[in-house]
Amino acid sequence: MASLYPEVPLGGWAAARLLGVPDMDGRSAGTQLPVLLCPGRSGRVRRRGGIATLRSPLCEDDVVDVRGTAVTSPLRTAFDLARTAADVWAAVEEIDCVFRGRDPAFLQRLAAYAGERPRWKGVGRVHRAAALASTLTSSRGETWLRLVWTELAGLPPPQVNVPLGDTAGHHLGRPDLLDEASGLAGEYDGAGHRTAAQQHADTVRAELFAAAGLTLLRASAVDRRQHPGLLARRIISAHARAQRVGVHRWSVSGR
Repeated sequence: MASLYPEVPLGGWAAARLLGVPDMDGRSAGTQLPVLLCPGRSGRVRRRGGIATLRSPLCEDDVVDVRGTAVTSPLRTAFDLARTAADVWAAVEEIDCVFRGRDPAFLQRLAAYAGERPRWKGVGRVHRAAALASTLTSSRGETWLRLVWTELAGLPPPQVNVPLGDTAGHHLGRPDLLDEASGLAGEYDGAGHRTAAQQHADTVRAELFAAAGLTLLRASAVDRRQHPGLLARRIISAHARAQRVGVHRWSVSGR
């Protein structure tokens, strides 16, 4: 994805895509988003369809080269995506995507970066989102489920994608979310869970979880299309059930 203006860095979803974020495809609710250019305060960009600009100061560390194309750095990309997101939850999804698999220290660096720009538009949203973000989440659906879990259901922040084993040392699985105190596990079933092979694997894992004393809650895109309060009530109910389970034949692997 080469820029029409080689001297002007790509930003937003296009920068994230070139930085290796696979699910940044420039589409939102079926609509193609414009390519974002970051010309700084004085760079010139001719207006044309499919292009948007974000005019904010850029320092030297804000721009990196990806196969000959100038793009905003991961830190600056996450900052700009979060501060221009529709709301805090959307901002958390953007941060989770950009920082997926990276050192958790990136979240502290993002908060510090935002703190150095206190008067920039949307910086308060960045601060709130960075405090809720995780570098361990593997999909947008997982991020959304985690936010319903903590912000609406009121449960403590869960562990994310941790491996679980049974008392015999056998691997049970890696749930998207885990409340270790109660044994409640949360799973978001995205598009990849629709195949027959994956559905079979999900069924087997659910049986292993139940036998070990884990309570499994599953959510999907259907839940995202409904009011999140409906899922929050299911999470609260599942948490209550998990607390009543007397069998705990599982532990976080590696302990």
